[in-house]
Amino acid sequence: MQSVDVEGISRTVPVPLHGTVKKGTLKSIIRQSGLDQVLFMK
Repeated sequence: MQSVDVEGISRTVPVPLHGTVKKGTLKSIIRQSGLDQVLFMK
């Protein structure tokens, strides 16, 4: 997935194509997304 934020910074974040994602991989994806970790909690 790729997007450009309001500051014009392009971010590319991997999106795994399988059901289970390891904890470390998920943390890395969240960090790369630049979003708050709270948004990803159930």
